[in-house]
Amino acid sequence: MFRSRDGGIEWVKVDSGPQEPVQAFLHSDMPGSMESGWLFAGTTRGVARSMDCFCFWGDAGDLRGTVSAISYDPAAPENVYAVVEGQLHHSTDGGETWTSLKAPQTVTALAFSSTQGLVVGTANGNLLARSTAGEWTPVHD
Repeated sequence: MFRSRDGGIEWVKVDSGPQEPVQAFLHSDMPGSMESGWLFAGTTRGVARSMDCFCFWGDAGDLRGTVSAISYDPAAPENVYAVVEGQLHHSTDGGETWTSLKAPQTVTALAFSSTQGLVVGTANGNLLARSTAGEWTPVHD
């Protein structure tokens, strides 16, 4: 893993990262880190987590499988979402514990919108937003 502190002009290797191949990567501003937040890596084994000082990589809970996407809610950074083999999972405690969320279609991508909240991309090519009540609605242009 490499870090740039000057907008990408120079890069410095800071860490070898998790042991498993990284499929998705996330820096969150979840409090409790020694610097500015936490790093989450979606790997072929599950979600790995480290303080952004690259002090130690460990499992973020017991979510297992190949993680293809990972995101978090900037308004509530302890809310982390991961896609494991097409299934959506949610952690309300920064990755300590995970629950499965029902989505109407196989999920392939995740993002957060300031107006829509959690938005998922699906294998069918749809974009769906999840309401606070847990209902899914199509996102239109």
